[in-house]
Amino acid sequence: MQAAKASSSTKLTGFRALMRVFGEAYNYVARPGQFVEVKKFLELFKRVDVGSDYFTIERFRPGTSGEAKLRAFLRLKIFDEE
Repeated sequence: MQAAKASSSTKLTGFRALMRVFGEAYNYVARPGQFVEVKKFLELFKRVDVGSDYFTIERFRPGTSGEAKLRAFLRLKIFDEE
């Protein structure tokens, strides 16, 4: 998906899914209030081994269903859980 063609709804879906998983990633590597170095997050997010062309509107529809599907995909890749 080209960034220029992405709708604001699609971007919001991706952002919301990412922020939910990001919170889980924080809790995975630290306790509340602890500082986490960027490299710890990079180690986790490098597990998402697909190119940007994988994230299409067809695969992850705008809205809550696409957000849930994207969140599940990220969890599977990052934490090896469904």
